[in-house]
Amino acid sequence: MVDSSRRFSRDLFHVESGQNLIIKGQKFKLAGQIGDGAIGVVRRVVSVENDWQYAVKFLAPELKYIEASSLEDIHTRFRREGERGADLHHENLLPIFAYEENENGANFPDADGPNNPFILMDLIHGRTLESGSC
Repeated sequence: MVDSSRRFSRDLFHVESGQNLIIKGQKFKLAGQIGDGAIGVVRRVVSVENDWQYAVKFLAPELKYIEASSLEDIHTRFRREGERGADLHHENLLPIFAYEENENGANFPDADGPNNPFILMDLIHGRTLESGSC
């Protein structure tokens, strides 16, 4: 079993704008930060094929907020969100297009990518929850 505190640690997480990313056989480029939370980071990605923009949420727990003993459960819930969310369609739900486990950084063809699993979702423009009411 992989030590989740090492695999998903934000201390080991490193992505940069311009890095190539393969999702469901399609090429994307990372294009900047959207936000960071207690269990993950969200980055903008652009499809190389058609220039459409998406958001990608990486599981990258901030260990100063998350107990290391709960990482396996967090990973399970994150996977469930990605896999089941892709099958849910409703006007009040953010569309999820793919979940990737990204074992050994397999989705980063140019190396130096993280090992963290991620979810590809629609990019919504507007205010964040932190910026106040909409």
